[in-house]
Amino acid sequence: MNVPLFVTRERADRLAFSIPVWGIADGFLVRTGNPKALDSYVSLAKRPDARLGIIAGQVQHETARASGVSEHQIAVFEHQADTLEAVLCGAIDAYASTALGNRIVANRIADSNSKPLSTNRK
Repeated sequence: MNVPLFVTRERADRLAFSIPVWGIADGFLVRTGNPKALDSYVSLAKRPDARLGIIAGQVQHETARASGVSEHQIAVFEHQADTLEAVLCGAIDAYASTALGNRIVANRIADSNSKPLSTNRK
């Protein structure tokens, strides 16, 4: 048995999950002002010039692809710090992770007086 965290169709085919006790949505970390107005995977998929960063092996890759984001729009990173730097320097337009996690990261960066980031829920 596994806890009901990140239940995907593929995982549910292989494992027995308990009834979920809570859920958490994906969200995007973007530069302040959100220059490309990205507020969902679908909005990103509609902009061929938009690039999405994800961490290797996380469920956001599958979710993005299922929402129409093409593989050439996705940049895969090994470490969160690399995705944050990529957003800040404009190499990617959004970093997909959990909305809660991204909100925490954005607040920590703001508290350290670094370059500005903001969050957008999927």
